[in-house]
Amino acid sequence: MTVTSRIARLTAEAAGVKGCTLRLLNQKEGRLELIASHGLSDRYLQKGPIDVDRSLTESLKGVPVRIRDVTADA
Repeated sequence: MTVTSRIARLTAEAAGVKGCTLRLLNQKEGRLELIASHGLSDRYLQKGPIDVDRSLTESLKGVPVRIRDVTADA
């Protein structure tokens, strides 16, 4: 298990949620790329990088971005 995978697992456990992803910003391509995950299906993980939009604006302000239902959020 990598350090980042362990962080994702411990974060999910601490937050009392089923899954967690850690993503890094690729500024050149304007997207968030997956570096680690815990508790999420392969189907979800196969969706690939996330194009940045309003999430990035909040993240850069230091505000955590929380998506309550990834199946219903674009």
